[in-house]
Amino acid sequence: MNVEEIDLCEIPCKKSEGFIDFERLNELSKNKSLDTVLVIFTDIYGRFMGKRIAINFFLDSIVNTGTHICNYLFSSDINMTPSENYEAFGWQSGYGDFLIKPDLSTLRIVKWLNKTAMVICDVYNSNGKALLSISPRNLLKEQVQKLGELGFIAKSASEIEYYLFNTSEKLSELNVDHIRNYLSAPHGEDYHILQTSRDEAFT
Repeated sequence: MNVEEIDLCEIPCKKSEGFIDFERLNELSKNKSLDTVLVIFTDIYGRFMGKRIAINFFLDSIVNTGTHICNYLFSSDINMTPSENYEAFGWQSGYGDFLIKPDLSTLRIVKWLNKTAMVICDVYNSNGKALLSISPRNLLKEQVQKLGELGFIAKSASEIEYYLFNTSEKLSELNVDHIRNYLSAPHGEDYHILQTSRDEAFT
């Protein structure tokens, strides 16, 4: 089989679907099936942020040392504009870096990108000696630990909701005052069998 013929969706995984271990990552790097690792963390809005890293550099360096990220990412608004007078970081105190270190138990293949893996990172202060207290992932771990000490187990589930638009234009280029005119349904779709039948081709 040629490298170009390898279907990442068919690569066997040792955990739940998509997840791989570090040994498998090395194998996929050597046979050129993967060339990029997304090194990511969760920002205060729940979005994945981070860096695209060449897999060789990830294996040689990042996996052991982590990588630095500007701390403005924890003090910017939803549009990536640094907020003023933020207590933890801001223009008044100057911006610096924090360190993210890969949690290898989260390694997985990104099936919607070509030759790409992804790993979620823990967020530390700039010298890497202490977890950053305001990181959502660190806050979640702390709460899960406290629940465990009380004899509880945290469980959660996500509900996927989205809108379809009858246009190929970018949303940022649409007239926001008339954006409802571009929706595939001009009204609420909650539990609407007719509209979901119209949209079934996208599921």
